[in-house]
Amino acid sequence: MAHIDHAQSEQYGQRLVEAAPNSYQAHYWLAEKHERRGDFAGAAEEYRAAIERAPGAAGLNFGLGRVYLQMANYQAATEALERELAIHPFYGAAHLTLGSLYILQAQFQQAVPCLEAAIRLNHKPAEAHLLRGRARAKLGDLEKAAADFERAIELQPGLRGAHYELAMVYSRMGRKREAEESLRTFRSLPDTRSGAAMTPASRSITP
Repeated sequence: MAHIDHAQSEQYGQRLVEAAPNSYQAHYWLAEKHERRGDFAGAAEEYRAAIERAPGAAGLNFGLGRVYLQMANYQAATEALERELAIHPFYGAAHLTLGSLYILQAQFQQAVPCLEAAIRLNHKPAEAHLLRGRARAKLGDLEKAAADFERAIELQPGLRGAHYELAMVYSRMGRKREAEESLRTFRSLPDTRSGAAMTPASRSITP
């Protein structure tokens, strides 16, 4: 069924491109097609073309920010996501991704309100708490960081990175027994190597 749906989507997109090649919808469809294939430069070009034609359309700047993130162009990704949120302030995924980008750029103070917004909007709350905890730990707010990591674990007990981060914060707070317990739990969980669950040595935050 999924194969049929994909084929139908391809047919619809091709008809759209043929019927209205200069429409923002056609460029949006092409951008997502390039993105799925890993052609991020091509996707960025099509997202920019779509934005030119429909600057206020939902998701276009978010998509552009997402591909810039894949290209490790963090400044351009940040600017695109900020534009998305200026137009659509209740876009939870954009808040979460922008918060992670601020962390990647060591802009921890700016990250906190973005992640608070993602939590309020209930967009991936476990990841949002984990990321906010990271930002707070970097800012030296250890009590609140620990509370975030604890909440992330409550929401998603298998979130390996939260156990690791909590162990590090507990250690900094002098709570050695709790730190050892959290570290044991971290080591007992499978290493999924994905998104916000990754440890600092191999972290690559994605939308």
